[in-house]
Amino acid sequence: ALWILTMAVEFRFSIDQLRLLFYLPTNSVDGRNFIKVDDHYKLVSLRFYGKLVAMTVVCLPRLTVAVCLTLVGCHFVANTLSLVDILLNSMALVFIIEIDELVASVFLPRPTQLVIDKI
Repeated sequence: ALWILTMAVEFRFSIDQLRLLFYLPTNSVDGRNFIKVDDHYKLVSLRFYGKLVAMTVVCLPRLTVAVCLTLVGCHFVANTLSLVDILLNSMALVFIIEIDELVASVFLPRPTQLVIDKI
């Protein structure tokens, strides 16, 4: 049950990304896609093809991976007999979910991480 709740957070995030891209204005007023608000950048518009690329390259694969991980993870944990193995397999599944953030924090330069945090 905890695995399904953990993956529900991933589903919600993926659906929210799709919704935000869908409702983001397609044409900008002054030709800029980003504006600086205080010390953060705000995405104010995106061209249609930019939206399409973002949906097909970022959102849909993330949603597909979340569905596959949910199904495989439930099967993986359900077929485990020992309590120690359940704990170990659960930690392995959490590692799979967190590996992208770990790789980004290790390999991205600090200025790039700061820019991403401000978006």
